[in-house]
Amino acid sequence: MENQTRFDLNAAVENWRNELAAQPNLAPDDRRELETHLRDAIAGFQQRGLNDEESFCSRAIALVNRNRSVKNL
Repeated sequence: MENQTRFDLNAAVENWRNELAAQPNLAPDDRRELETHLRDAIAGFQQRGLNDEESFCSRAIALVNRNRSVKNL
């Protein structure tokens, strides 16, 4: 039987925040704004029936991809 661990949304957001903090091109205000967008999007996904992990992954991936695109400009 597979041992599944419960997804911890707060820990995932904290890890994501730490990854953003390691990027020197992002100012603290920008990181806070991105986190606000992330949390708002998670809440929207949850209202549509996605669980915490699905909600987090859906938005976090999109924000990371957008940030990569901006850095390449």
